[in-house]
Amino acid sequence: MKRLELLSEHEAEDLMIFYFAQAIPFTFGVLSNGKPAFMLKNNDIIVNRDGSVTWKACEIGVGLHSFIELVTGETYKKKIYIPLCLVDPHSRKVLTLLLNTTRQAVDGRYNSKEAEMYVLTPNGKGVKIQFKLESLTMNYVMFQLFPSVFALKFKSQYCPFCRELRDVE
Repeated sequence: MKRLELLSEHEAEDLMIFYFAQAIPFTFGVLSNGKPAFMLKNNDIIVNRDGSVTWKACEIGVGLHSFIELVTGETYKKKIYIPLCLVDPHSRKVLTLLLNTTRQAVDGRYNSKEAEMYVLTPNGKGVKIQFKLESLTMNYVMFQLFPSVFALKFKSQYCPFCRELRDVE
């Protein structure tokens, strides 16, 4: 059972520095099947000899930011971090598509199932991953209850999405 641990402002900032320093660049996309896709700027996915991709993914949440920790490979493993930002309105709009993959059609509740997305590389490799998206989903729902300026309190100087918000202040 997971337990809720509150971070001090200093601890949260240290985590943001750590994860954003390791985060990889990517662009958002939507595939023809309507599923969200993250196109990595580099070929950061390890492909097995048989052409398959072995993967393990989890979410790490820090305030209104989350990081998808994706480990690929069998013998040689590579760990990458994909940053997700709810502070930036454009990023939040795109993440809504990812968050909607956690909803079952039957009840429409967030987190009724695991999130589903594709991670693609410039060399044409890719993998469909599914993972729990609990922190981002909960923060997204909570964010709907507050005025949009509330998000600016969680702005991070280390987040590339937040840095684009300079004109909003």
